[in-house]
Amino acid sequence: MFVSPLREPQPGDHLVSPRLGFEHHGLYLGNQHVMHYAGGMSTSGAGESDGIERVSLETFTQGNIFRVESHPYRRFTHDEAITRAWLRLGEQRYHPAFNNCEHFVQWCIEGVSHSPQVSRWLLRAASATDNPWLGGAVLLGGILGHLIMMPTRRE
Repeated sequence: MFVSPLREPQPGDHLVSPRLGFEHHGLYLGNQHVMHYAGGMSTSGAGESDGIERVSLETFTQGNIFRVESHPYRRFTHDEAITRAWLRLGEQRYHPAFNNCEHFVQWCIEGVSHSPQVSRWLLRAASATDNPWLGGAVLLGGILGHLIMMPTRRE
């Protein structure tokens, strides 16, 4: 069973649940259901999925805790964010760096597909090498990939 956050989620809230080495993101729909980009983590019973799916809150958390991520300057209301999520249900364009669960939820709420988690990973990867050319190439590759994917999700 999952552990409740400090406050109960409201429909349209951004949920974050820790996994080993990363955080998983979803949009709370209400009635104990979440819309998320499965990214090969589907436990809905239909086999492995890389698509956007609706699952129970318990399935989303996989027994882990979760928190509600704050969006003080959200572009879309909670109801609008839910409507946007339903528009992408079943989409099968998952990519861990350019179109993941966090990109999906950020797009639903803010209107722009981005992942601060991926940005942090890219900066760490770029700074982890003693070779400035290699670090720069990693960072540039991440930025270019992000820019290529953004126009398909910007409104």
